[in-house]
Amino acid sequence: MTTGTLNTDPLFETPDAAEYLSASIPTLERWRRVGQGPDWCKMGGMVRYRRSALDRYIESTTRTMRRAKRSTADM
Repeated sequence: MTTGTLNTDPLFETPDAAEYLSASIPTLERWRRVGQGPDWCKMGGMVRYRRSALDRYIESTTRTMRRAKRSTADM
């Protein structure tokens, strides 16, 4: 692990992470309780989210619209 990556990857507090994700603070809190949502870390009792973890979460939940295949029944 390189420290350079960590130094350039800002930490977000829960309200800032919620805003970044367009989610509510209670939603992030619930996700932490049930083991969903972005990865987070706890330092000195304070929850923090790395921007890279938030970006990975966004990517993991992004869906691509695909053109529906026509079935032979539609023809």
